[in-house]
Amino acid sequence: MSSGSRVESEDPMPGVQVVRKNIQTMLLGIRHRLITFFEGASYRHVAGATGYHHEQVRRYLTTGKPAIDFVATVSIEFNLSLDWIIHGRGDPPLPLRARRELAMQASEPQNPPEPQREVSKGRAST
Repeated sequence: MSSGSRVESEDPMPGVQVVRKNIQTMLLGIRHRLITFFEGASYRHVAGATGYHHEQVRRYLTTGKPAIDFVATVSIEFNLSLDWIIHGRGDPPLPLRARRELAMQASEPQNPPEPQREVSKGRAST
């Protein structure tokens, strides 16, 4: 064996493998947190809010690695903390479905209930 050759099993940069593994773990965490937030929302809904094609959104949330610009756009459009999306730090946000339900409840007219009338002997009384 010459002095210029190296052993095949040696990794010339072992730290790179550790970094790759950490990045993969981080991306899985990001995807999991986004899935949790968007639970019940359609890919088309997310796409409409972010400007991404619904197929790209589907890939990011099912098998792909969410691109940093997509993550940043989601953070802005849905007012989510990047610290929570990327690292999972802080309180988790209210999921999108719950936000929509609260918005619907808030937009319903809040009319006071009408007083109930008792019916006695054919006449209504209050």
